[in-house]
Amino acid sequence: MYAVGIVLAVYVLRAGDLLTAGPNRDPTLAKPLANLNQLAGGVLVMTCIFAGLLCVHKLRRYIRKSGRRSARSDHQTA
Repeated sequence: MYAVGIVLAVYVLRAGDLLTAGPNRDPTLAKPLANLNQLAGGVLVMTCIFAGLLCVHKLRRYIRKSGRRSARSDHQTA
């Protein structure tokens, strides 16, 4: 589930500006809109980083648990 979110966030980030000016665009607001785009992009990047770390953590726990199960089953059959 987290991997899908990461892929979607990367796709949105690569598409360009997240926020665009509407039809009644005021040219004096170009800088604040650029700042909002940077903020939104930064939030997406941080979300990707934390989701990736969570994926790695869950994968390590899964591998550790499956290793214990196989060691336990090997010990019981011997």
